[in-house]
Amino acid sequence: MTNISELISSSENNKSYFNDSDYNDYIYEVSYYFNIIDIVFSLSGVILNIFMIFVLLLLKGSLKTHLKFVLSLAISDLLIALLLFASLFYHFPIGLKPFIIQTAPSFLSKTFLSLYLMAQYAGLGTMLAISVDILIKIRKPLRYKFLMSKRRGNIIIICLWFVTPAAFILISFCLLAFMLNQRVDPLAVLIGASVLFFALCVLFFVVFIILYIVIICSIRNFANKYSFRRRTSIKKAAVTFLFVLLTYFICLLPIVWLLIPFLISKDSYPYLSVRIVSSLYIVNTICDPIIYTLRIPEIKEKYWTIYRKMYHRGHSESAVFNLAN
Repeated sequence: MTNISELISSSENNKSYFNDSDYNDYIYEVSYYFNIIDIVFSLSGVILNIFMIFVLLLLKGSLKTHLKFVLSLAISDLLIALLLFASLFYHFPIGLKPFIIQTAPSFLSKTFLSLYLMAQYAGLGTMLAISVDILIKIRKPLRYKFLMSKRRGNIIIICLWFVTPAAFILISFCLLAFMLNQRVDPLAVLIGASVLFFALCVLFFVVFIILYIVIICSIRNFANKYSFRRRTSIKKAAVTFLFVLLTYFICLLPIVWLLIPFLISKDSYPYLSVRIVSSLYIVNTICDPIIYTLRIPEIKEKYWTIYRKMYHRGHSESAVFNLAN
């Protein structure tokens, strides 16, 4: 989880522009409004991702591999939004305190950060799995069902949710034990794994760019070999991945650019900038379900089916009520 409290404490340079009273009023006002914004964003992310999970589970038959990846991403976004919503709501009446995990090294805070890390790593890994799935679908269409079978999809998702976070927590422990040469606190290990996550975000962004370029080149090279329907489906998948990539760049990477210089040189940032980028991070949990709802035919059609059923049921009940009167 991003250690917002450290970034906030680095904004002491802003005090040169205010006296203590004005500065405290400024911090309180900014915190109050941004806490409201973050609560609205995180609650929206919770609701949208619950709908997404519900719709995916209602689809007939067992889910195809690419839909399982979407389900995994929706669960990841749901956990992130839910945990952020809970932490913000807890401190909302005060208006000044974000969830400062370092001030309460309890079992609850460690559990909170562990779940948060699991959701972060699973979400990032699922995005990579979705991009690789699209690439295989384009370059190896005849072997796609074998390479990305439902059983392999299940194994990939299990590894993303459990093996990947555990591996990076272990790496964090080894690095801290080597650098500090003493007993390492479990909370410090989790925070170190969180820092590794944001470093991984930068690396994965480069990987996503490369994969997208390969996908575009593959579409051009293999387009003539496919039927019109399949070409359209592949192009839609590529455009969907582009939207996800843009959301990734706009919502997730700004907090990385803010965090990395702080960790290296302890550079300070205006409090307003910190709150803006942390709010953008929450927006990512809203954008993902909207993009997949609009771009994936199975999900979009299921939403329309549910809407039509609810509309006809409401219309029927209204007609019965009018007849009764």
